[in-house]
Amino acid sequence: MKVDRHDLKGTCIRLLELLAQAHASDKAAEKEKKRGSTVGCTGCLLTFAAFPVLGLMLDADGSAIPGIVLVVLGLGAAGWGWRHYSTYDAFDLDDHKLGAVRRCLELLQVDMRPEGEVTAVVDFRKADTDPFLQHKETVGSSPFGDVMAYQYRQPWLELQGRLLDGTGYSLEIVRLLKSKVKPKKKGRRKVKSLIQDRISVQLRTQSAHYPDVSPLIDSLPAQLPAQLRIRSLQAQGDRVQACFETPVATRLEYRSTSEQNVEHLGSADSLVGALVFLYRGLKQVKAGAVGQP
Repeated sequence: MKVDRHDLKGTCIRLLELLAQAHASDKAAEKEKKRGSTVGCTGCLLTFAAFPVLGLMLDADGSAIPGIVLVVLGLGAAGWGWRHYSTYDAFDLDDHKLGAVRRCLELLQVDMRPEGEVTAVVDFRKADTDPFLQHKETVGSSPFGDVMAYQYRQPWLELQGRLLDGTGYSLEIVRLLKSKVKPKKKGRRKVKSLIQDRISVQLRTQSAHYPDVSPLIDSLPAQLPAQLRIRSLQAQGDRVQACFETPVATRLEYRSTSEQNVEHLGSADSLVGALVFLYRGLKQVKAGAVGQP
């Protein structure tokens, strides 16, 4: 499975089998990338070491063939390593995203019929790339160039299916990323990014199991799912639409990379936690309707 957007459809068991294969392929790709990196770096070191040897041989009026051979071997190893790394980098999936979709399906299949189909869309591409760019502008200048601001929006996980009680669900995680890029000397860049995930849950209940869901807002538990806050919530008739937000994570890239709060971004636990939170409210709505004369 390549680093791209993938549309999957099938039972939870079938999709988990496909994702298990993707996990194995991902680990193999990581191993091959490491191999390519090692060979490439060794080739570069060999090339740099060969030039002084070549110079000494020429100064001593000796044969330059050994030095030339070392240069050729070094360049060949560096080129092979770079190509090998690039080839397998296309199969190195985002571990967080792959783990999230696998965990979601494992949790959802407990409350789904074995033959029930799930439509899954997972996008393994990085959020801060051109396909997801929403806006960019120049926000300042520095001695080394313009300071740029970028905004990205990436829907990276979507799940649709039907639970045992007949309720249809549509779950989505959208990544919002804002970055500020400041050029530095020697071609370096300082990049500060703010990252947040929005989790959307849409439910369509069955009248045989649930009454009008309009009272849902007043029936929800006081305790929100961990690390989430409600952005919007609508409930009417047989439909529920809710949007939750994660805390904002930060990432700073300059000489090294530092991150904060990335563990609180969208995950299987937060997605399913939002679904369970709404279901607890539906349970109270149903109990209240049963108790009415």
